[in-house]
Amino acid sequence: MIHKWPYLAGTLLLSAPLALAQSSPWVPDKAHSEVDFSVLHLELSNVRGHFGNIGGTIVLNESDITKSAVNVTIDVSTLDTGVAGRDGDLKGPNFFDVAQFPTATFASTSIGKTGNALTVSGNLTLHGITGGLGGGRAHRTGARNG
Repeated sequence: MIHKWPYLAGTLLLSAPLALAQSSPWVPDKAHSEVDFSVLHLELSNVRGHFGNIGGTIVLNESDITKSAVNVTIDVSTLDTGVAGRDGDLKGPNFFDVAQFPTATFASTSIGKTGNALTVSGNLTLHGITGGLGGGRAHRTGARNG
């Protein structure tokens, strides 16, 4: 059932490294960027996975981080939980239906800073449904200024 998508305890790891500039645009480095998630399965264990092909832009305002913005597109067909059979089922019509909904999008609504990490909240559109997602973290690790 697609209604389970809000349960993705998504940790947005954009690997969006940020230059020391007042306001600068960045693009996720496709070789080092992913969206990770964890889902509680049967109240017993967490199933972890990630989406690998991330595009979009990150605009960093170093002087006022709250004026920064993240807008990314996620290739849902890159879903990987480490179990091929489960991945095929999740990509099929009963869950993500990648044939009809090949991409998901995330647009930030607020950004804050704690240490070297940014806390990002925003709207995730997945399977044609938009909902709020909060508490994701973008770590300063490496990206290209675009």
